[in-house]
Amino acid sequence: MNPDLEQLRPDLRALAEAILAEAAANPHYRIADLIRASGVSTWEQQCLLDALVGDTDGETR
Repeated sequence: MNPDLEQLRPDLRALAEAILAEAAANPHYRIADLIRASGVSTWEQQCLLDALVGDTDGETR
């Protein structure tokens, strides 16, 4: 497992794994779009984005 995913809360980790599975099954989907469509808060979206694609804004959460 990606070490960044291990740092997420269990519910966000499960969501991240589902997003990765969806992106793998549908390569035309962008991970960022799947995160936005997930319905979580913007802070949680940023945490997911950081864990899945790397730190995007230089902030520590």
